[in-house]
Amino acid sequence: MTTNAAETKQEHGMSDAGYIRIAIILAAITALEVSTYYVDFGVLFLPALLIMMVIKFVMVVSYFMHLKFDNKIFSFTPASFWQLVFMPLFLRHLSSSFNNYLTA
Repeated sequence: MTTNAAETKQEHGMSDAGYIRIAIILAAITALEVSTYYVDFGVLFLPALLIMMVIKFVMVVSYFMHLKFDNKIFSFTPASFWQLVFMPLFLRHLSSSFNNYLTA
């Protein structure tokens, strides 16, 4: 009872074209992040950067670390940890920025 290695090989990950698409998306998000330096976003500056940061983090962890193809708990755990860490800081900054904007 012999088995062919090609028959038992499981595909883990994406094709090269898939990784190139993800890299292009990440480059586009990075370009948007850099553009926040040149364009005045007002009070939306920090929220925009944080949202783009989280999107890039989830994409890198999911695709390049192959967590998207593993058990879902492995994809959820790192993202939820960082959301719990940064969300209170983000909300506090957003609240103080909005209050400063209203009183100015």
